[in-house]
Amino acid sequence: MPVFNARQYVRQAVESILEQTFVDFDFLILDDGSTDDSREIISGIDDKRIRLIKNEQNLGIARTLNKGLSLARGEFVARMDADDIADSERLSKQYDFLIKNPRIGVCGSWVWNFNDQKKFLLRYPVGQDCVRSFFLFANPCSHPSVMMRSEMIRQYGLQYNPAYKAAQDYDLWRRCTDFFEIDNIPEPLVSWRRNEQGMTWGNSKISNEKTMEILREMLGEIGCHPSEQQLCFHREIGNGSGMRSHQELIDVTKWLSYLLALNKKQGHYSHEGLLKAVGFVWFRVCLNSSGMGLAVLRRYYTSSFRKWYRPGKDELMYFLINSIFKMNKAPTGRLN
Repeated sequence: MPVFNARQYVRQAVESILEQTFVDFDFLILDDGSTDDSREIISGIDDKRIRLIKNEQNLGIARTLNKGLSLARGEFVARMDADDIADSERLSKQYDFLIKNPRIGVCGSWVWNFNDQKKFLLRYPVGQDCVRSFFLFANPCSHPSVMMRSEMIRQYGLQYNPAYKAAQDYDLWRRCTDFFEIDNIPEPLVSWRRNEQGMTWGNSKISNEKTMEILREMLGEIGCHPSEQQLCFHREIGNGSGMRSHQELIDVTKWLSYLLALNKKQGHYSHEGLLKAVGFVWFRVCLNSSGMGLAVLRRYYTSSFRKWYRPGKDELMYFLINSIFKMNKAPTGRLN
């Protein structure tokens, strides 16, 4: 767990790990040159499993995480952020999953996204072929939810790229797929705090720029070479952003069909895996466009993409209610 000036939340984050039902672990905490009393708070927690490492100067998230990987001693390495909260069974469930699935080197989960006002479930793609294909649209894993298989990470010399001040996890996971499988457990095992002073939200602009670079490269692998406008549109689609008009929704279906056709020709991704990823993306785009009314609901149900993703009951309920009452008239989830 990297820590930088997280005094407000770090005790709760640490205690959520110490209270795990899985108890046999080494808790490596790396303080990246905090200038508040984060380090003193951690030092005051009495538990022999804690191993607190101090960076003499601020190294940044990527270098600190690489340092953690090099110092980790366990068969598996679980990530955690200093402002999040782990479910008490998180480590146990991920450990069991990786033991039962030896081909999987990285295992994430769904997460609760929360702040002081609200809490909602963030679902991520599930199934190895779907997760691999979803890289074409966005990062398929929540970084603080991930558990990695140490032997595989070391065997292939995989590390976070220090050149990436943000989106370093997206970059690492896509390189991991060259060597092994990645999957998600379809239940929330981490509560991910929407902390606008935290590292994730503070670097959102840089993260978006780096994500665009990765997406351009990955689209090129299936023979797609988008213009800047097309790349921005693809980024919004992958983000599940709501569209501003019905014509934009039509353009979404055309773009997704175009990518499916290109991939079918290239054979880069499993066709069924990409269909599942497209179904996931299509539902999220329609869900976040539902403030335009019932026509969006009809468009969703008449598309062949619909059958490739089964939404949760809560998602469908929100989709229906917002389509009828238009409580969210503006498209949600926009990046600009």
